[in-house]
Amino acid sequence: MTTADMVYQQVQTMHERLAQEVLDFAEYLAFKRQSKTTPSKTAPNSLLKLLEECPVGTRTSEDIDKEFQALRDESMPLS
Repeated sequence: MTTADMVYQQVQTMHERLAQEVLDFAEYLAFKRQSKTTPSKTAPNSLLKLLEECPVGTRTSEDIDKEFQALRDESMPLS
């Protein structure tokens, strides 16, 4: 008996909701395998664009501290 046969036997005895979860997982595994074998052609260009737009070496530590403080202030407004 193959693994697929054993999975089929198990799924037949499950409630529909659980069988759907098994199907979802199998589809996820197939998608994951496919995405590993077919790399995106736009990813390197997107990464390069992101790196080119990064402001490397243009800010002082005080500038960065001010930006972080502004983010903290936004996330924790005073009552």
